[in-house]
Amino acid sequence: MLIFLRLFLVLALLLVELGWFSQPAIAQEYEGCWMLNSAGAVIDLNGSVCPRSPVVSRLTPLMFSNLRVEPTGNGLVAVSGSVTNRNNQPIPLVLVEYKLVDQQSQEVLYKGILPLEIPGALQAGASVNFSRVLKANRLPQKPLNEITVQVARYL
Repeated sequence: MLIFLRLFLVLALLLVELGWFSQPAIAQEYEGCWMLNSAGAVIDLNGSVCPRSPVVSRLTPLMFSNLRVEPTGNGLVAVSGSVTNRNNQPIPLVLVEYKLVDQQSQEVLYKGILPLEIPGALQAGASVNFSRVLKANRLPQKPLNEITVQVARYL
């Protein structure tokens, strides 16, 4: 039993140590049909090998608006906004991942997730407001009018 516990502690410490040296990776991908040649250049295969897909509207199906961060008092701030479904079909929407960005330096000051309580899906043409309250001490000492809210992604 003692050997098992010792082995478990060694493995746990090893995993913790390895986690400190990891570097986050950002996945980026080209849209459409493509391949890389031996020189590493991207070759577009749309139309020649892959069939062309129908023309899709450049409008994103969801429009986020009124994104803001405001003081609510008692050392709290509220991140709020609204989302509108501009598609002609319902869109399942569970959460919005957002970031608070310094307007001047474009430095990301805070990242967060807003769970949305939409039963089923956001219906075509419908809008919903969302809000999240944060402790102001989670943000750097900056005037709130110098901070913008950006939607990183939604699920």
